[in-house]
Amino acid sequence: MFAAGACIIACGSAVAFEIRLKDEAHCPGPLVRLGDIAELDAPVTAEGPALADLALFPAPAAGKSRDLKRQDLQQLLALCDVDPRDVQLTGAETVVIHAGSAEQKMIIRPALHLIPATAYIKSGPARPPERPTPTSKPEQLPKLVERNQAVTIHSLWPGVKVTASGKALADGMLGEAVLIEQPDSRERVLAKVIGPQTVEVRPATK
Repeated sequence: MFAAGACIIACGSAVAFEIRLKDEAHCPGPLVRLGDIAELDAPVTAEGPALADLALFPAPAAGKSRDLKRQDLQQLLALCDVDPRDVQLTGAETVVIHAGSAEQKMIIRPALHLIPATAYIKSGPARPPERPTPTSKPEQLPKLVERNQAVTIHSLWPGVKVTASGKALADGMLGEAVLIEQPDSRERVLAKVIGPQTVEVRPATK
């Protein structure tokens, strides 16, 4: 049995009338009223509008529905002091009750497949295609020693520094090893470029 809501007006008409139950009903308010779920064929009296406003139970939650059978409605009317002998229930055996009015159920959506895809994109000014950045070549170090150029040789030995002159047999940049020829002995040694026209010779480490 459904729990009965608050009955707004107790009805006790002595004139029989018909209540035609709907197949489907929409309840616009927080309470389900008799006029929401049925059509009333009652005599034109003060009791006719009162029965239409009779509150039966709370409306279902949004997005939910509730079924009400004809026999359950008879019990609800009896709890609201409506004499069953004065009422003739007809129509559907069960009414499906939805929350909200029928207008609220109708949602109009645009035909998205008819709208061009570009309508959803806010286009801005066209950007020119990016050109690839040319790969920069590594900076070439300057030649500090040139071939057949006279150079200064610093010979470093433990506790001794000897400076002599020689001739470069190849070009060399900073930090490179070049072959140096000593003018007196014609001996050739491998030296490291440390500055302009300057090389350095160190003893080999064991």
